[in-house]
Amino acid sequence: LVNARMRSFVALVMVFAVLAAGVLWWQTLRSQTLLRQQVLLQAEQRSLHLADAMAGQVQAQLGMLDVSLKDLRDHWLIDSPKRFDTLVREKLSMLPPGFVSHVSVANAKGTLVYNSLGLETGVFVGDRPHFQALREGPDRLQVSTPVRSRLNGKWVFLVGRPIWRMGRFDGVLYLLV
Repeated sequence: LVNARMRSFVALVMVFAVLAAGVLWWQTLRSQTLLRQQVLLQAEQRSLHLADAMAGQVQAQLGMLDVSLKDLRDHWLIDSPKRFDTLVREKLSMLPPGFVSHVSVANAKGTLVYNSLGLETGVFVGDRPHFQALREGPDRLQVSTPVRSRLNGKWVFLVGRPIWRMGRFDGVLYLLV
């Protein structure tokens, strides 16, 4: 009788041990799942904050480029080529180093008539979508898709504004980023 009780007690302890191990295992898996969900939620929140910060930074940089474009455009219409070139160099020196590759101006037909690289002018860009959008559209900032520059072969984004003279389209001014 004592032996049977002992066996029952051992069996009962074994059953409780197995149950306890099962509950602990289940609790561990549940804790891992909750922790994983919390980490993913935190990562999502951080990425949203980072994306928002980057969007603000890009918007600020585009705003800075737009102010430079408007100022350069005004001077293109009234200054001599030498004075305009000096102003372009001043503007480029105020921007973060390497941010803007160069400044280009195309006439109403789409032929480059100025570039701050000092390279030969006469390159045709009138067939490019960004030029056509500025020619056909209102006076607004235009950012192109990445294109290979026809002047130096580098991949750039063209940030531009149309040039209007006496209410007529007279060309485009670009900052090449």
